Amino acid sequence: MIYGTHFWKLEIIRVISQGPGIYPIASKYIASGLSREAASLAIANYGDNLTKVREFVNAYNVLREMGFQSNNVTKALAMYDNDTTKALAYFLNC
Repeated sequence: MIYGTHFWKLEIIRVISQGPGIYPIASKYIASGLSREAASLAIANYGDNLTKVREFVNAYNVLREMGFQSNNVTKALAMYDNDTTKALAYFLNC
C-alpha cells in the first residue's frame, strides 16, 4: 500500500536524511547495505515492509543507473508495483 499524504512522505524523507540513529526503520535498512536515498523513498511509500522496500531499492537502483530521474523512477515503480521491466517500458513509451 502506498501512503497518500505528500506531507507525510516529505517528513519521513527529511527525518531519514538527517542520519542513521534518528529513524530506526531507516537505520535498519541502511545498515543492511541499502542506499540512504533509495531506502528513504521506499519507506515513505511502503513503510517497514521488508519485501517491498528491497524490491523498490533494487528496481530503483537499476533505473537510476540507466539515467532516469529519481522522481520519475519513484512514480513509475509505484505505478507498476516495483516491476523494473514495466517501469522501463513506461519510460521508453513516454
